[in-house]
Amino acid sequence: MKKEQQTHDIPCECGGLLRPAKLDVYDFSDYVGLNVTVNNVDGFRCDKCGGETVDGSLINMVTNYTIVQVAKSQHRLNGDEARYLRRSLHATQSELAARMGIDRVTVADWERGAEKISPQHDYILRGLTLAWMVAENLLVPNQMKEILGSVGNTVRQEPPKKTTAPIAVPNPQSLHA
Repeated sequence: MKKEQQTHDIPCECGGLLRPAKLDVYDFSDYVGLNVTVNNVDGFRCDKCGGETVDGSLINMVTNYTIVQVAKSQHRLNGDEARYLRRSLHATQSELAARMGIDRVTVADWERGAEKISPQHDYILRGLTLAWMVAENLLVPNQMKEILGSVGNTVRQEPPKKTTAPIAVPNPQSLHA
């Protein structure tokens, strides 16, 4: 049974009303700091300014999906990806550095692209992030093990990509499976 959208009007910041709409493409880049889009999604469009938004539960679903896609990437993390995983842990640079036994400047250097993340630190950051997802019941332990097993050798050999490839999220209804 398809969940019906809310029928009451939601006020927009411009003074218009957000009405249910099918959004052909919704850009999540502002939410995640990476190039992430979702196609053909239920959302809301303002009848005055044309602004678009989506439900918070979809935002959570897409951000979690993006964490997994970044953790699965078959190259060493670049600065944007490292920052995204750190932020998904709700950790400051100092907090992540303390958890990893390194200096905060090292984390800052990765994130601004001044230094490449080492294979060991890349793997640890992915592991910390996936372990957080397991602790939050967003991922099962076997999935974590499978992801880390699939990237272990590649991460050690493949240098970071300068930019993150766009992440296209499949139909949001398929993410529930």
